[in-house]
Amino acid sequence: MRWIAVFALVIVMAPGVGHGADDQALLAEGEAAFNRGDSQTALAIFRPLAEQGNATAQGWLGTMYLWAFGVPENYGQALKWSRLGAAQDEVYSIYWMGIMQKYGFGMKPDDEAAQPFFDRLLVKAEQNDADAQNIVGQMYHDGDGVTQDYGEARRWYELASEQGNPYASLNLGYMYEWGYGVPGDFDIAARWYRLSIEQGYGLAQFDLDRVSAYGGAANP
Repeated sequence: MRWIAVFALVIVMAPGVGHGADDQALLAEGEAAFNRGDSQTALAIFRPLAEQGNATAQGWLGTMYLWAFGVPENYGQALKWSRLGAAQDEVYSIYWMGIMQKYGFGMKPDDEAAQPFFDRLLVKAEQNDADAQNIVGQMYHDGDGVTQDYGEARRWYELASEQGNPYASLNLGYMYEWGYGVPGDFDIAARWYRLSIEQGYGLAQFDLDRVSAYGGAANP
């Protein structure tokens, strides 16, 4: 499994399974806090919403516990919150359920049990859900639930990016920076990282700075 891209992906949460305008504003505030590295503020926002049944907040908590962002790694808590979010069809909760089943995070590895979660994401991606498209790109990149195929990974990332998904743009930057299925090209990587920033993911600036330092040509 390609852990460097997983870090890029885990930032990517669904825009929200609705519980009212106030909740949506709080979710946006929590996501902004998380994306600037303030995981404690994000946790303080997401936990009450998750406990009230907000699926997106449940997905965030599952993510944070699975990857130890602002909380100790805890597969039991990751499973609890991801299972709740997946029951409400929240895409990242569905994905983490598949990943935990496949790789045995807190449970016995079981490809057969993982596959239905990946299949659900393929359906949602075909229905033009940008977050699911980004996840399916990740699935093709890593060979989770599908045969590994960098060309398909790039195609799904591009579809999500065209819908304004900044994290798909970030993943495209990784592909070009590291030469995953494409010729390595820091200039093209920089363009995708810059687009990710323009689409709202400010932490892509670190990636842009990195490829700029590699060769200098990646500067605007």
